[in-house]
Formats: sequence, structure tokens, C-alpha cells
Amino acid sequence: MLIRNLKLGWADLEKIQINQIKHREGRRFVREIRNSPRATNTDVYVCSDARNQGIRQILADLSYVTILNTAGNVVYAPNERPSVVIAHGDTDYKGCGAVDYARDYADADTHKYAAIARNVKGHPVENAKAQLSKVSEEWRAGVLYFNHATGEISGFEDEKYHREGVCEALFQELRDSLEGRYTNDEINRMSKGQDPDIIFLTNLSTQFTAFDLFRINLQRDRFDEIVRDTLAYAMEHALHGEGSFQSTEIAVMAFQRNEDLPDELEEFLNRETFIKEYIGRGGRVYLMTVGDIPSAKTIYELIPK
Repeated sequence: MLIRNLKLGWADLEKIQINQIKHREGRRFVREIRNSPRATNTDVYVCSDARNQGIRQILADLSYVTILNTAGNVVYAPNERPSVVIAHGDTDYKGCGAVDYARDYADADTHKYAAIARNVKGHPVENAKAQLSKVSEEWRAGVLYFNHATGEISGFEDEKYHREGVCEALFQELRDSLEGRYTNDEINRMSKGQDPDIIFLTNLSTQFTAFDLFRINLQRDRFDEIVRDTLAYAMEHALHGEGSFQSTEIAVMAFQRNEDLPDELEEFLNRETFIKEYIGRGGRVYLMTVGDIPSAKTIYELIPK
């Protein structure tokens, strides 16, 4: 199915040109994003949190790595290849929104973010280990922890994994590259929360990390419930004038040109009211397809009826 053929009960799809995007960073982002598939042999699972942007940028420079992002670094469609999970939080192991939610609401009878509650553990390192356990034993490489309150990364040697050499190499690369990377002001901002420019959901084969993104990657092109909760968490926290996401007014969903859209996308867009509410608070949501050359882009904006 093509984007223009989506049937939405609550919104129209208005085809636009890039220069019609009024948000400067959003316009620059849409102009520059591209599909850039490459042969990789290692998967690294990272939380969608924008404070992991530096981690993503370093990993993107490693040609053998595919970066997969969801709230709480949830693994739901693992591949048979060496895999590393990178948790994040502060010195007290708090600050990851998904992990904090799983901890704070563990005993609740019902959940606003049921997939987060079901899939995420209430401690970032224990959660990362639980996510890695979803990967076949022979492909597990290890767990790392990014302390976004200090800008440092640490490893754990309390468990042995079949592919631990892969994790050790990544640890050394990240440790060296993170040294001196952040200013004190940047560390202070990361300690307080996240306020990304853009919410970005994609199935593109791209390592594109140059922008301040809350990023969601579909694993094996699946639109699982954790994807819904990851997007909902970002949009429902956005544009309230306080807290995280207070000025995040752009959301982009980008898909591969000449490929079918994820099967669940139309149902998801029709079912979830949080998208319309986000737009009502001043957010703008764009759906687009991206080809193998930068100019091969088709963009639609969701306009509530």
C-alpha cells in the first residue's frame, strides 16, 4: 500500500513539498534524510531517548553496525547475528522513561503503556540483560550502560556471552569516543531530561544520526505494540510547556519507497487518538517515502478533518 492510499477516518493526507515545512530543523531533516543500506554484521539495541544521540553518532561511524531504537531498548524481532544492548540512565540507574515507568507502575492493575510495562524491567541494566536474553544464546555479545548524567559508558563482566569480543570492541570504541565529548552544559541538560527537535519513526536502512532525534526503528519491519507505546510516550509528553519534549513539535514517519507500508500502519493511525491530540497542541506529523537517491521523496502532512 502507498501512503496516498491510506484511508484515515479523522485526517486528510495533504501532499506537500519540502519547502512547505515551516519548522527549520524539520525541513532540513526531511531534505537531508536518505535511504543508505549497507552490509552490516552486528545489531546494537539502543533506547529511543534523544540523549543517546551521541551513542548513535559514534555507532553510525562503524560500518558493521546496525542501530535499532525502541523505548527501553526492547528487543522484539532479533536477528541471528552478534547483538549488544546499551542501557542508559543516571548514576542512580534512573532517568530512562520506559524503565522508570516499568518500575513506578509495576503493580498497577491497568497500564497506559501496556507494552512498556510488559516488556521492560524496572532497572536499566537488568532490563538490558532481559532484552539480550531474547537473542539466541550463540549470538549474545553483551550489555553496556551509558550514564547520561556524566557522559560515560561502562561494561559488565558478571556474565559470559558467546560473542563478548564484539561487545568489548564496541565498549572500547564508545569509551574512547565519549571522552571529553560533552560540555558541562550538555551534561546538565541531559541530566534534566530530553527535548528533541524531532520524533522519528522509520523502517529505512539508514544510520542517519546528525539531528536531535527521539528515534524509533522498526525491527524486521514489524509494527509491534512496543512501537505504538514508544511513539505514544513521546507524543503524549510533548508540547505541554514543561518536562521532557516541551518543544518537540515535529514527528516524521519515513518508509522505504517502492515497498509496501507496514501492515499495521493504517489500523494504527486510525485507532490512536494521541496523534490527533499531539497535532491539536501544535505538533505536525509528516508521512514520507524515501528512495535510494536524496531527491526521491514523497511527503504528506496529516491534517485533521
